[in-house]
Amino acid sequence: MKPIVLSFLVLGGIAVVTASCTDPERCRIGTEECVCNNGACEAGLVCVTSENLCVATSGVACEDSCFFEWNGDGVCDDGGPDSRFAVCSLGTDCTDCGPRRHPCVNPEFPTFCPETPGVGVEQCWEANADCDTITVCPGDTGPSACLVGFRYDCVAETCVANSCAADRDFPVFCDFEPDCATSGECCFPTNSDCRTATRCSGAPLVCNGRTAQDARQIELQCGATPLQSVCVIPQ
Repeated sequence: MKPIVLSFLVLGGIAVVTASCTDPERCRIGTEECVCNNGACEAGLVCVTSENLCVATSGVACEDSCFFEWNGDGVCDDGGPDSRFAVCSLGTDCTDCGPRRHPCVNPEFPTFCPETPGVGVEQCWEANADCDTITVCPGDTGPSACLVGFRYDCVAETCVANSCAADRDFPVFCDFEPDCATSGECCFPTNSDCRTATRCSGAPLVCNGRTAQDARQIELQCGATPLQSVCVIPQ
């Protein structure tokens, strides 16, 4: 039986309601939804610094996959609370912003994927979605994803075996050439923006980094050699 294409939920105007913690002892040890204890929480919890509350690890997004010029530059760029700019996806500028409480509160769609390209931060997926397989096909209005071990084939319009899945350092399949399915040269690292995948001086290259929906798309500019190729945000 063919694996099904996983569905997603676009959430609008999410209001996260949390129970307040009033027990002084619970707050002292950093219990869930209590004030962080000097930035620390109990095991299995993360301190969301913008709220100073301890949150379950499954409920936060925290990765440094914002576009490299904006990541770790001392300025929070992910559009969340206390951010200065909204040029990166929520939870992708963790060094500058700290962990973020993600918006996926619907138990049917609990997985938050910063990998989702071209849509807002309120992109929530089923529990078994593999974020590395998220694909937007030409002409499609929304993204598709598959289970671990599969990828979405835009021509077949279904999930097929992902030849990149075995190498977790290069799990992202970017279908940018006609022979990608058989060449073995279309596997790229997590955070790759497949829209930028191309061949420069004979080498398959792709840009890394997340940008928000309203940010300008990253462009890969080929150099005289692959090492001279650069990823830029057009001015």
